[in-house]
Amino acid sequence: MTWLKIGCMGTVLLAVGCLVSNDCLFAAETTIPRTVQLTIDYGDGVQKIFTHLSWSEDMTVLGVLEMARRHPRGIEFHHRGQGSTALLLQIDDLKNKGGRGHNWIYWVNKNLGKQSFAVEKISISDHVLWKFGEYE
Repeated sequence: MTWLKIGCMGTVLLAVGCLVSNDCLFAAETTIPRTVQLTIDYGDGVQKIFTHLSWSEDMTVLGVLEMARRHPRGIEFHHRGQGSTALLLQIDDLKNKGGRGHNWIYWVNKNLGKQSFAVEKISISDHVLWKFGEYE
């Protein structure tokens, strides 16, 4: 065998060994940011954007709001109920108007929320948007 062939085989074996090694798998996991993004759109041209809120297993949209509340320049929000009956009432100084008025509505990755924000699960790198406006 030539040295070139032996060198190439050694490189292949090293690469295969790295794929099965826990060290390499750990390194791959740590390169993925374990964060989510939150945008609060007040409907009047003003937004608050949180670009790196820590994500955790089984996190919900409510959990994202709670992370933003704990941020040094965070938000305040109020809701009532829990689980599938939770309803967001207010973010900062803007309260829901009810009926056909302006209310807080959320999207996850540009998809309109289909269930209570307290049960809607969030994945790593998701983007949550809360917008104050009319439901369409």
